[in-house]
Amino acid sequence: MNIQKSLSSNLKENKCKPNHFVLAPQFVLSLMLTVIISFNAHAEIVLPKLLGSNMVLQRNQPINIWGWAKPGEKVTVAFANQSVKTLANKKGEWNLQLKSISEGGPYTMTIKGENTISLDNILMGDVWVCSGQSNMNWPVKLSDNAEDEIKNANYLNIRLFDVADDYSALPKKDVERGEWMVCTPENIPDFSAVAYYYGRNLHDSLQVPIGLISSTDGGTSVETWTSGPALSKYEHYAPIVEDVKTLDIKNEIALGDSLVREWAKSFDPFDLGIKAPGKEWYKTPPDDNEWVMIEIPQGKVSTPMLDNDGVYWFQKKSVLWKALMAMMLCFRLVQ
Repeated sequence: MNIQKSLSSNLKENKCKPNHFVLAPQFVLSLMLTVIISFNAHAEIVLPKLLGSNMVLQRNQPINIWGWAKPGEKVTVAFANQSVKTLANKKGEWNLQLKSISEGGPYTMTIKGENTISLDNILMGDVWVCSGQSNMNWPVKLSDNAEDEIKNANYLNIRLFDVADDYSALPKKDVERGEWMVCTPENIPDFSAVAYYYGRNLHDSLQVPIGLISSTDGGTSVETWTSGPALSKYEHYAPIVEDVKTLDIKNEIALGDSLVREWAKSFDPFDLGIKAPGKEWYKTPPDDNEWVMIEIPQGKVSTPMLDNDGVYWFQKKSVLWKALMAMMLCFRLVQ
């Protein structure tokens, strides 16, 4: 990779270094199905998005069904020759449990109160929560042999649920967006590649329906996926957990992004690569014969040119997959 440096005396003196820190969200919405917080009472039965048509329920285990309704409303759930009743509590919350069922289907579930909800094409099988950072978020359409993989992704007994990115300092009653989908060439391209290949292997080897819940977010630490009570057991995290409870996480993220952009912009007056209008390096790259060749990745210590603070420009040729050609791309150097 070729590299060229744009440096000023101000940068050498570290005058343009940021003197703030960016607060990362301490909690990312995860699939904590056992936690439901109070909210305004519903006038009719409402289900969480995770309970819907095309879903897979865990076989050979008691089946938990929950939702919200008007306080005191009678709720009846009918499923696979079972019928169980319950009442919504004062907060409008209700939950009940059905007996375990072995693999099979499809089934229909009816939830009845003052209104009636019918869910169809439900299977009993194995359900997997597939969570992690960017490697888990990497979609099928960018994996090896993507075109053939997508074309052949017809598995009626594999079901997909992709949890939309969302951030909150406290547990939430439901995910922001999401629905169960049958695994087809139309639905698989943007789904987690690791989750899909793993689930497909299980489906083929076990011969049972497989439900895959993809809940991923690149660059997140393990702490952001851990509940407040669990983190509070550690002395270092206890005060952080309390502080985070009062934060508007989404506003903090937006503020942090804004500060980073402002800091980066402060380099512009000293950056040789953009200070000449019409001759910006990203529009017309200069002759790279004068640029220094370096190996990437590597540490700063082994490259004397990188010993000083400043703005560095890199030139590198990359080969893109066909699926990327029509996309808006942003290449990043990740530390």
